[in-house]
Amino acid sequence: MKTLQVIIQAGVLIAGLTLSGCGGEAYTYVPDHELKPGPGLVTGEDGELTIFRSTGRDFQQEQKKEEN
Repeated sequence: MKTLQVIIQAGVLIAGLTLSGCGGEAYTYVPDHELKPGPGLVTGEDGELTIFRSTGRDFQQEQKKEEN
């Protein structure tokens, strides 16, 4: 009788541990040799490296010249 009780307790414990391992959130694998998406040390908020960016009046004047 005592062995049956131990077997049932072990089964309940194993079932509980098995079911608790199924929870959590999905994991998306990204290989180490590829860049990870999102911002980084030298990238901006969009995750892209910008070497030169024209802003302000100069940029607007250049666009107008290209359109004409």
